[in-house]
Amino acid sequence: SDVEFTINLIKNPASNANRFIKKNVSLIESVNVIDPLHVVITLTRPVDDPAFILGFPILPKHMQNKMGSNGIQRNSPYSVDPAGGGSGKYMFRSAMFSGPINLTRNADYYGNKAYIERIKVGIQPLYDQIANNLLFEGIHFAIELPPRYLDFFTAAGKHYLRDYNSLAFQYIGHNYDNPILKNKDIRKAITLGTDRVNMLKMVYLNRGVILSGPYAPSDPGFNVNVQPIGYDPNAAVKLLESCGYKLIDNDGIRHNGKDRLSFNLRVIADKETTNEVAILFQGNMKAIGIDIRIEHYPRQRWQEIAQAGDFDMILGEKEYNAFAEIATIFDSNEIGPNGINYSRFRSSTIDSLLTDLFNATTAEGRKLIKWNLHEAINEEQPYTFLWSVNKTAVFRNCVRRVRIQPFEFFTYINEWWIDQDMENQK
Repeated sequence: SDVEFTINLIKNPASNANRFIKKNVSLIESVNVIDPLHVVITLTRPVDDPAFILGFPILPKHMQNKMGSNGIQRNSPYSVDPAGGGSGKYMFRSAMFSGPINLTRNADYYGNKAYIERIKVGIQPLYDQIANNLLFEGIHFAIELPPRYLDFFTAAGKHYLRDYNSLAFQYIGHNYDNPILKNKDIRKAITLGTDRVNMLKMVYLNRGVILSGPYAPSDPGFNVNVQPIGYDPNAAVKLLESCGYKLIDNDGIRHNGKDRLSFNLRVIADKETTNEVAILFQGNMKAIGIDIRIEHYPRQRWQEIAQAGDFDMILGEKEYNAFAEIATIFDSNEIGPNGINYSRFRSSTIDSLLTDLFNATTAEGRKLIKWNLHEAINEEQPYTFLWSVNKTAVFRNCVRRVRIQPFEFFTYINEWWIDQDMENQK
């Protein structure tokens, strides 16, 4: 019934779900619930990839009273209500403001029940604090620790390290509504002047891959013929000067009449690695005559700023979503409240390619269109694409049978268990 409920929600004309998901669901003719574990879905026509059609998350029917009559809305209470629940391996139990979230094992879970009865989830922005808590057995598991901590935990011999692909990319987003950054040559000069190779080495010890667009190398849309723009500060300076921006006084900032290449860069305050990248970027830009003012914001406030387009540049990270096309972050239809086109970028070429992708009916057709999208996005440089990094989880050796699914980190958490004998060893 949850499957039927979700499909009907998406089909609701008032729903503002992702248009690619709505289009796929429109191909579903009927849903017949056989029993609590079986459902028959009939499509309006044959398709070569039915799993692609059904690529959307399922919402629990017991949330119906919170949905209203407008279908799926991105800002509805169910999207942020931790007690909204679901039918997963664990259930929400309690939480305190700025405190841990307490989860308890779901005794009614349809699959294999979890071994660990209770889980306490904490949010700690300081990696030093996370490392200390893990070292002195205040916590069992850290989802991520930066590379500089890993040798220490390897040497300690009491922890396991597990690498996984972040399935996310980091970027510097340029606000298209800024009249200076609207110029493609300025955006390209910024990318030319950004030493991503050195940044990746300094901050992540080369544990990642530099990108030329929004697609990860594992994505069918990744075009191997589209290479990242290399670091070339001399070429960046020439491009800026060709746009009329010159060093005309001693402030080190390029001017073109009253226009100065001076921008704010708004970053999330609670990530140390993000701040390190911002400082290195600031130095790169200073070397080519661009002034960058780094401004830190709490995560929620940064999200509001990005959503409102209240920035010159933002430094962020975008997670890949198994249920949505990543290139829609540059779709002009996604500009505005609840949209995901933070940079306000507009391109008739990219919009046209996204429409072609929307209307594509085969996996091969979608792949070829994505290759063209990758090339077009690299040419426009709406973002300075940085990298997709490999992350490392660190956990005490009493936590056993840990498997990590990068798209959904805790997919196999029901298999994890605590070896009490090892936990009691000091």
